[in-house]
Amino acid sequence: MYTLFVVGGHYGDEGKGKIVDILAARADVVARGSGGNNAGHTIVRNGRTFKFHLLPSGCLYPGTINVLGMGMLIDVHALVKELAALRDVGYNPKLRIASQAHIVMDWHRAFDAASEASLGAEKIGTTRKGIGPAAEAKHNRKEALRIADLKSDELFEKVSRIVFRIAPKLVSWHPDFSGFRDLPLTDIINPREALKFSLTQYAEEQAGRLREAAKVIMPFIDDDIAAATGSQHNKFVLGEGAQGTFLDTTVGSFPDVTSTPTTAPGLCIGLGIGPGKVNDVMGVFKAYETRVGSGRFETELTDEQALLGELGSGRMLMDSGSIASLRKGTASDNIIGKHMVVKGHEFGTTTGRVRRCGWFNLEEARRAVQYNGLTWIAITKLDVLDELHTIKVGIRTENEKMAYKTFSGWLSSTENLRNQEALPDKAKFFLNFLEQQLAPIAFVSVGPDAGQTIITKNFRNHLAKNGISI
Repeated sequence: MYTLFVVGGHYGDEGKGKIVDILAARADVVARGSGGNNAGHTIVRNGRTFKFHLLPSGCLYPGTINVLGMGMLIDVHALVKELAALRDVGYNPKLRIASQAHIVMDWHRAFDAASEASLGAEKIGTTRKGIGPAAEAKHNRKEALRIADLKSDELFEKVSRIVFRIAPKLVSWHPDFSGFRDLPLTDIINPREALKFSLTQYAEEQAGRLREAAKVIMPFIDDDIAAATGSQHNKFVLGEGAQGTFLDTTVGSFPDVTSTPTTAPGLCIGLGIGPGKVNDVMGVFKAYETRVGSGRFETELTDEQALLGELGSGRMLMDSGSIASLRKGTASDNIIGKHMVVKGHEFGTTTGRVRRCGWFNLEEARRAVQYNGLTWIAITKLDVLDELHTIKVGIRTENEKMAYKTFSGWLSSTENLRNQEALPDKAKFFLNFLEQQLAPIAFVSVGPDAGQTIITKNFRNHLAKNGISI
């Protein structure tokens, strides 16, 4: 069995979905190990755009088993909708859902939204999908529900116990309980008739919604995901990471991180695959760098708020003067950042927010190689740099400032190129530098469609030695 993990090298949105989609055509299993519907992968297939939030990218292949692993936080209602949307266009994916995965509940989404609103300028910038509060409940242990609970005859009792336990939070943060906010805390902890009735009614409603979702997903629940991924019948297992290395709860840019592991070791745990069983780990990087939400971004070129202001006013991001300065090579950092947003379609899959854009950070990328044990890399959106006279790579931080290496731009389109040899010499030089600093390049993406991808000879030969042809 050949096992390959694909993870994000920077802050997510690197184009993992497209890379996984190409590989999934030959995979027996495509599996997610962690994360929830706060993540998103966009795949363009035959002119149609698919946006996956919970489902693995292998869902477009009828013979592929798609796994939602043990480390995931699953909004079962969102999952049902995502499955229905796929079925509406003719796809009926094979699915396995780990019974150990945790469930994102309605109250988690309410707590997430209220927490972000209360933090004001200090907000983390979550997707408000309830992932953080669901992760807190998981580690709290006494306030969590797992997929396995959908099979329990005592589902209502479990939901009810949690609802009464979290009553103070519900009264403080859930809009359905706003009428009880003047009650003394003692009357909330030991609720009297009116609040007791409302809490019971809410618990019944939530348990009922879970039972409805369970009717759809019950056939897919698996108590032994490790056996499903490790079956001797599987020749090629593809692990699909969520978000990016530096949103990981442990090694990321804390506290501006997500709530579940995003690195290769996290995938191992979520899928029940030991590190020694993983043959390769591929890190996906854009040819530049992006980030959604708050947090450090040493190579950022522009201000997200400025972009949001322009979008809000209905004006285009790039006016004729900006385009002219770009063509002349006199564009400011702000205009280059806007160019990346426009040409790279840098809007969040899940939130629609404008992504902050900047130069490639090699210092972070080297750490991503170390943390994940990267053996291959993929470079996406090379075409976004086609019109830039000068391209930079952040090399290292010196006295709290980033030092850059500058490359000459190639000033010609790469969108229709399909092999390494055809790339402009200056593009080759740029890619060779990244390869020498990080790991061998497996893919170079030059456009959003799956066909706009260069697969390197080295990687094709490597896969062939493992019995895989792409």
